[in-house]
Amino acid sequence: MSAFLFRLAPVLRLREATRDERRGQLAEALRLEAELSERIAHVESDLNLAIRAAQAAASPGTVNVDRLIDAGRYELTLRGERHQMQLQMQALGDEIERRRAVLAAADRDVRVLEKLREHQLERHEADERKREQRVLDEAGLRNFVGEAAR
Repeated sequence: MSAFLFRLAPVLRLREATRDERRGQLAEALRLEAELSERIAHVESDLNLAIRAAQAAASPGTVNVDRLIDAGRYELTLRGERHQMQLQMQALGDEIERRRAVLAAADRDVRVLEKLREHQLERHEADERKREQRVLDEAGLRNFVGEAAR
């Protein structure tokens, strides 16, 4: 039986490497998204604390105006920071979707070559079985003819 040789094996390996690289890129983007999400949650927490501190500073009684102004500025800074992070999160979400699509295409390319390899292997095995059957048929025919000649 002759060995099966898939002539596109180097292309398959290249596409598998590309797919694996795309997986890594998607994983990196997802990691960045998780970090950004964590930072947004931290800013949200700081913002809630700042709002509570500003409300406490504005409570009835003597009011420290400088403290109230500082609290307002800090709140605005946190809101701006949160807004920027939310914009980054949207851009990152778009990038993640793009990377998912690229990964899906790379995965499809690999599957196409794997299916082609499977079909060629099945065809090779069927051809090998036919060859073996022909050899057995010829041997049987020779044996039959040899016995008939006796």
